[in-house]
Amino acid sequence: MDLSSETADILVRWTARVVVACYLLRCWSDYRGSKKGEIEANALTSQWLWTAGCLLFLMHIYSAFAYVHNMSHAAAYEHTAERTAAVIGIRWGGGIYVNHAFALFWLIDVVMWWSYGNLWAYRSKVWYWSVQGIFAFMFINATLIFGPAHWIWIIGLLGIIAGLRVFTERRANSSEGVDLG
Repeated sequence: MDLSSETADILVRWTARVVVACYLLRCWSDYRGSKKGEIEANALTSQWLWTAGCLLFLMHIYSAFAYVHNMSHAAAYEHTAERTAAVIGIRWGGGIYVNHAFALFWLIDVVMWWSYGNLWAYRSKVWYWSVQGIFAFMFINATLIFGPAHWIWIIGLLGIIAGLRVFTERRANSSEGVDLG
């Protein structure tokens, strides 16, 4: 199926944006569940958002390969190298391999979550926060390299707001002995 370059661009960009929305909604669902002490009750919502985000991410990758790079890994590598050079001054397309590893990691995590039950993602704080760190790293880098320049300011502002919220909640709850971390 042939798509116009404009339609292909819209498909690639909007699948990426909806992936990020699914991820952020999952984080919000986790946060709400932890605040209410109802992680298990919110786990299914988070699990479906995680699954939808993963499937949309796979659709994003397919859309980019099929409609932008004509199923050429070399073309995708070159595009990534050009964008990376334009933003940070280093011509490197290896981010495409990091993206492949990320897709595989996410897909395995989804399969494991569905296989081992709705509390799989919450089995340890170290695992949970490591996963969140990996996702934040990937999304911030993708925004820097492929997104419009103004999005980095939005990400920065959201990061500051989230950081202040966590800081104020930790301070407010420190006397009560509540562990948010």
